[in-house]
Amino acid sequence: MIAQAVAAAQAADATVVTTNNVWSDPTQVALVQALAATGRPVTAAAVGGPYDIAYLPPTPAFLAAYGYQPVSLLALADALTGRAGTPGRLPVTIRTPDGATVLYPFGSGD
Repeated sequence: MIAQAVAAAQAADATVVTTNNVWSDPTQVALVQALAATGRPVTAAAVGGPYDIAYLPPTPAFLAAYGYQPVSLLALADALTGRAGTPGRLPVTIRTPDGATVLYPFGSGD
């Protein structure tokens, strides 16, 4: 499946990948790493909590949808296509997986 996603990403101008609780599924991390290695822009969107960003390789953009219900996915699609802004701010602090370093403090966002 990862090879198919990489092939599709190589033929695209940009790729959006959704994640959900990546700390419990290393396959998702491998997928994002493989997509990032294509050299094409990758946007990661967590459809669960925002903590996935701490486990993923850097991507040009990361969005937290806080759910995979239809209303959340529609809002995510609107943000990705520019039909809606992204005024949200993190309601939590995101730390490295070992908890030692703050990656994004409470209130971060753009």
